[in-house]
Amino acid sequence: MFNGLTINECVSWLNDVPRNQWYKDKIRSMVKGKTVFEVGCGSGLLAAYCLEYGAKHYYGIDIREHRADYTRRLLREMGYNDRVTIFSKNFFEFLNLDDNIDILLVEQTGNQLQNNFMIRQIWQHAQKIFPYKFDSLPDQWEIDVEVYEGSLNSQTKETHVSRLLNDSSLPTGYFDVVNKLSIMQPTKIVKDAFTIHPGNCFDPIEFSIETSQYNNVSMVLQDTISYRGDRCYTASAVSDWPDPPVLTKLSSGNYTNVYWDDTLTLAPHFFRGYWVV
Repeated sequence: MFNGLTINECVSWLNDVPRNQWYKDKIRSMVKGKTVFEVGCGSGLLAAYCLEYGAKHYYGIDIREHRADYTRRLLREMGYNDRVTIFSKNFFEFLNLDDNIDILLVEQTGNQLQNNFMIRQIWQHAQKIFPYKFDSLPDQWEIDVEVYEGSLNSQTKETHVSRLLNDSSLPTGYFDVVNKLSIMQPTKIVKDAFTIHPGNCFDPIEFSIETSQYNNVSMVLQDTISYRGDRCYTASAVSDWPDPPVLTKLSSGNYTNVYWDDTLTLAPHFFRGYWVV
């Protein structure tokens, strides 16, 4: 039961083939001989990738004691105990490490639009406790904005193809044609309308979209993570997390300004803030 708890909690990520392959490829290319610190070691999957591909030392931290214990036991049984240190505590209460890290591993920790941008908070705290240059995986979280004329209702949203991953396992051209045949089409897609990365993680959460050609405008916010421009597409994100936010503004004007207000609540999913236009 103890072991089953951690795996059951993490099973949607463990079965997320596109996501795991993305992390595996990136980790394999960057960790050899490097010291890695992972925030949220979970079930130990990414830790095992790091150690398999030659990390000098792996540090992991998890606020859930049973997950930290499970990762510690897992890596010991896999023969990596001499290169592993696991902490069971809140990362935001972690103040120092008697070692310099090369790589900060920040697995996408839940829906960033729900949890007050946890990845942003992690980068902020990491820069305080690791006051030197380090690489981050991922190194950016971004929002694309799909722009539509008029207001979107529940019936039109059902025709929007937002749950299909553009994964390499699909036949060539399949994803593009599925989108083409979708009843509902955005008039434009603004890629990287807003990004968070270690270099701007203390900046306000706000952006503007040019909307001069619309009387009324609706915007669907889609988010991803990436490393050096290569995006990670994740099946567990679209299956477990709520639908993307849809923002509507009447009489849009030349530009529509969007910002995050962490005092707002929008039940049932957004209890720690929401977007304002």
